[in-house]
Amino acid sequence: MAKPFSGGVAVVSYNNVNYGLVDCNGNEVSSFRYKRIGEFHDGLAPFNTNLYGMNFQGMEPRCGYIDTEGREVLPAKWDDAGEFSEMRAPVMRFGVNSEDFYDARWGYIATNGQLVVPFKYHEAYPFSCGLARVFVKGLGYGYINRKGEEVVPCKYQEAEDFHDFTAKVKQYDRVMTIDDKGQIVEGQ
Repeated sequence: MAKPFSGGVAVVSYNNVNYGLVDCNGNEVSSFRYKRIGEFHDGLAPFNTNLYGMNFQGMEPRCGYIDTEGREVLPAKWDDAGEFSEMRAPVMRFGVNSEDFYDARWGYIATNGQLVVPFKYHEAYPFSCGLARVFVKGLGYGYINRKGEEVVPCKYQEAEDFHDFTAKVKQYDRVMTIDDKGQIVEGQ
């Protein structure tokens, strides 16, 4: 299996279990030791070094970021990692806010690996139009900006990512379209 070329490299699978990078001439850029390599965005792609892609109790964090030259520029220190968008990526740690190991929380990092949004969300999605969709159990979906400020409160039962500075959300049985300030622009 091979993914399309991006940044002069392609993610290739050896026996559908191990992944690595090759250049346009088929030369190996990174070893085939990864269990997953995501798509490149902002020059980086998430990688996992364990089979299931996430950390399990007693295991060291196994997710980090690789560049198009095959270097692990952000070493494995997260339990799960998403792809970068708008210079931010969602990363997850287990047991951050409680002693319950399985209490996974998501935050966001910058391309230098600095945590820019703390681990406090139960779900976190890529940035689009300057906002990222997040979820907090017991509250719902909302949206944060790149600084981590909640610009649309976590109160929706369902929500989609922003496109053209609007997003569809659902609160109770009401489906609405909101703008990037949370104002309703269309809805029942």
